[in-house]
Amino acid sequence: MDSVFNEFKDRKNEIKIYIDFITISEHNDIIYKTINDNGIDKSELRRIFLANTYLLLYNLVESTIRNTIQEIYDHLKDNRITFDLLKSNIKKTIFKGLRVKSPTNITNQIRSITTDIISISFDPDNISNGNLDARKIREIANNYCFPDSTPYLECKNGEKLLEIKNKRNDLSHGIISFSECGRDIAIGDLTNAFNETSSYLENIIENVRGYLDSQSYLHSQSTAGRP
Repeated sequence: MDSVFNEFKDRKNEIKIYIDFITISEHNDIIYKTINDNGIDKSELRRIFLANTYLLLYNLVESTIRNTIQEIYDHLKDNRITFDLLKSNIKKTIFKGLRVKSPTNITNQIRSITTDIISISFDPDNISNGNLDARKIREIANNYCFPDSTPYLECKNGEKLLEIKNKRNDLSHGIISFSECGRDIAIGDLTNAFNETSSYLENIIENVRGYLDSQSYLHSQSTAGRP
């Protein structure tokens, strides 16, 4: 999970730099004078900057969850975990993934069916379809049998993810303009959304790390530590 966590930290830092810039620019007379001197509407620009934060936040959510699920599949493949050893929910998830695959492609990729059937079923593009929020992540956690609990005081169970998802989709689909979206946003609210969402995702990563280390994907009759 180290690679997942490192990429998460990099993307998180990008957003922190962006929010810090917005915060600093609001109280920096030199920046505002330069903007005014070039005929740019500083209020309009500020609203666009604020709205764009939702795209960055959703990017953090989607990339982190996609990479985390990819890590589960990589772990199962690297440890040569066979299909019959997995918990029933994971087996169902694998079968759902296979339903949209071409039988020809499946046949061409399989060398050992008990292990290859797992990795073949995974398509990272099907993780979200632009609809990742805390409810969807809980559904994914149930599908793969990893814990979804997170400290409420730190991240409010990821409740900000619904707002982030909706704002991102409205902006991406042209339902609302960036200026309209940013009109009533306070930088403090964005900072809170960033902190809570970052904490939520970090806890999900750690949940999956523990899940893989303890081999909690194995059904109850499986022997822990079995290759």
